[in-house]
Amino acid sequence: MRLHKGTHLLLLTALLAVALYYFFSGKTEKSELPVFVAPLTELSDLEYPDNPDLETRHPDYPNARLGEIHFLPLGQDFGRFDIEVTLENPAGRRKWLENISLDEFMPAIHRTAVGDALLTQVCLVNQEWNRNQVRFSRNFHWGEHRVTRVDLARNCLRSGLWELIFYALDPADDNAEKMLYHGWFEFPADLYARLFARRNGGEPFERHAAYLRDWINPPGGVVDFSRFRTVVSEQKRLFHALNGLMYPLRGERKRKQKEIVYPENYGKMADFLNDSTQFATFAPPGIYRRDDPRHTQLGRFRNLREVFERKTVAPDHADTLTELELVFEDVAAARTTILRLGGLALATLPVLDPANANDGQMYSMGIGNHPFYETYEAHLRHSASNSPRFCLLTDSKNHFLDSHEAGIDGPLLHRDTAGQLHIWLLSFERHSLVGHYVVEMAD
Repeated sequence: MRLHKGTHLLLLTALLAVALYYFFSGKTEKSELPVFVAPLTELSDLEYPDNPDLETRHPDYPNARLGEIHFLPLGQDFGRFDIEVTLENPAGRRKWLENISLDEFMPAIHRTAVGDALLTQVCLVNQEWNRNQVRFSRNFHWGEHRVTRVDLARNCLRSGLWELIFYALDPADDNAEKMLYHGWFEFPADLYARLFARRNGGEPFERHAAYLRDWINPPGGVVDFSRFRTVVSEQKRLFHALNGLMYPLRGERKRKQKEIVYPENYGKMADFLNDSTQFATFAPPGIYRRDDPRHTQLGRFRNLREVFERKTVAPDHADTLTELELVFEDVAAARTTILRLGGLALATLPVLDPANANDGQMYSMGIGNHPFYETYEAHLRHSASNSPRFCLLTDSKNHFLDSHEAGIDGPLLHRDTAGQLHIWLLSFERHSLVGHYVVEMAD
């Protein structure tokens, strides 16, 4: 069928109109996406005298300055972001992360906690109030410095307090990777609320804001462990307590030794296992302060009485997993404290000499938590809403106990070449190790 010349013109005009509509509507949609901006704050040595990184950071750290951090959503669903920073020296703007997800940075209500008020609060509080620092490998120049790594951290304080850290090579020290920049910022509140709801199936942040913005002790109550797993088998394990020895002063433990307030003199882990032990507290915007020390109840862990191993099956997880139960007895104060660590795949734990214990796998207290430190790739593989892992303190009747008040951040685990399991206790803020137990796992 042949069309009249005028009809051709009308069709071309219509097609052009449609093309222009989609072109400009797309442009408009993109331009309407908000950009979320937060100022970055740096602290001088006078402002942060108890900084554990003073002796190990890059020599140019005092001169490194940034202006703002920008979160640029890549779509209306806020599933992906580019992240930029404004530079002061040299002036400019740099995009250092592209097309990343922020979902797993948000505290998530674990699927097994849904409908249980106690576990929901315990779950969210322990995710928000435990550090999650994520490492991104990078390779770019900032002025004369070669930046090799950028970390983004949701620190272990109220919702919204985050940190940005750059690492660079130090040519004066065999090109060792050292901290070049550390900045603190307030994550944009409106973006946080959107991401929290997205992470939790539309659950409004304001429903939980009271204990996520300000510390409120979780309520007492009985923990229903049957929500987390079904027990297949159980057996008692022999163990050896090595608290009469000192922990290896390496890595983070060496840097944070200055944050131990009391005891002033110590030579073994048992010296910490009393209710007089104090550590530097962690205070806004995310710094350690010795002048406002954190009190503990570490006397709860002075005597390990029993260790149980259970084989378990978690909901929606096919593999048989391991649960460990450590029963501590404080006879003098008539306190029983039980540490339960579940959802473990023991075969994945590193095999280490105890002298290298600081390289073991650290677990934070809570339900489904991310590790304290991890790569972005590992971060994406872990689901805080579905992970079978949990680590909780209770009394002898399964009443919840707050680990922050007790003074531990969780266990550190590794195996040795003889097949034995090593369990170390991390103190508040991981300033020290306050327990070491070798569990005989062979049947």
